[in-house]
Amino acid sequence: MKKKEGVVSGEFGFCPECGKVVDVKVLPQDRLQKRIEKAVQERGYRDGWSPKQFLGRQVAKLLEELAEFSSPLIGVVPEYLYGEIVVVGDMGKFQFDHGDWEDGYLSEDMAKSIREELFDMQVVLVNMAAAIGELLNEDCDLMKGAVEKAENDIKRGVR
Repeated sequence: MKKKEGVVSGEFGFCPECGKVVDVKVLPQDRLQKRIEKAVQERGYRDGWSPKQFLGRQVAKLLEELAEFSSPLIGVVPEYLYGEIVVVGDMGKFQFDHGDWEDGYLSEDMAKSIREELFDMQVVLVNMAAAIGELLNEDCDLMKGAVEKAENDIKRGVR
């Protein structure tokens, strides 16, 4: 089926209000998250890594992305902090590509603590999106942007 303009999901569903099958313009958060997970899997980034190794590599990737995010903020972020972010971003990129990732110990309590920190990070990301939206005078939909980025990156494969 042809994807219609303005349809984020490209999916169809039953509308209990009108009793018809309609375009699903917005998918629930959990469905969008699964689309991102699937795209990353299809790209090959999960291949050969245990969940713990993959999680560790994502820490390195997050450092790289933080540096890229911060790059235009020179003069906004305090100079010393900006310099440190650049350094850890370079380290993150190198380790993501060349690190020796162990499949070390991670208890259930540790995993739960990490999950809570993920929630905290998501709050920070939402606030950043709100600030960017204000600066650009437009909505900055994190999940829509992330789905589009992840699905478009499938063809790039693993770097």
